[in-house]
Amino acid sequence: MPIYKKFSIRAQESTCNSVEEFASSSGISRNAAIELLLKLGLLHLQNTEAHKERFDRLEDHLKAVQQCNYKALVYLATATEADKPRYDKAEAAAVKNVAEIFGEAGK
Repeated sequence: MPIYKKFSIRAQESTCNSVEEFASSSGISRNAAIELLLKLGLLHLQNTEAHKERFDRLEDHLKAVQQCNYKALVYLATATEADKPRYDKAEAAAVKNVAEIFGEAGK
């Protein structure tokens, strides 16, 4: 098991066996298998962080949409038939904004 010591990785025997099996079935060396799996792990961590940031941005957008919805409900409670053109214009703008937020604009 000297290869694992080289990378300062402590692994359970089952993990070491999995790496060995992966290396032999893929026809690559243990070093290459370990490097590949480490790179995949690092990419996964980076993608996870990117997804977390994206979800945080989406959450902020959704909070803003919720605030707008609440204001619209208050407005609609007092709306009259004369307000219908403004309502239609606001609805069209809302559809456009939601499409932009979720990346569906131009589809």
